[in-house]
Amino acid sequence: MGRTGRRLACDHEGVRPDILILGKTISGGVLPISALLADDEIMLCIKPGEHGSTYAGNPLACKVGIESLKVLEEEKLAENADRLGPIFRQELQTISKDKVSVVRGKGLLNAMVVPNQGGKMCTLARS
Repeated sequence: MGRTGRRLACDHEGVRPDILILGKTISGGVLPISALLADDEIMLCIKPGEHGSTYAGNPLACKVGIESLKVLEEEKLAENADRLGPIFRQELQTISKDKVSVVRGKGLLNAMVVPNQGGKMCTLARS
């Protein structure tokens, strides 16, 4: 949550999913927790026993999740990711094109395309 520069990645597109599943990010990676977000129209269709989660309902994880969401908002972590992302990508783009051909991302969620070099990059990464 927040790492793309918005609370949720779908917020960049101006869409509102019917169902949204959240995982470890709710607790900041501290404890296993998951959540399903949906309007009553959808949630009220789900009957007991039709939906379950290995990581649902743990009171400690829920409290950690609430506090994690507070930190996300109070410390403006999404806004920080939005500000730092372009700087990070700009620096990544200074890497030689034979090592990194493409850099893309939103906020601090980024990807690099590493050209196939016949295993040379794997060997280099291992060393």
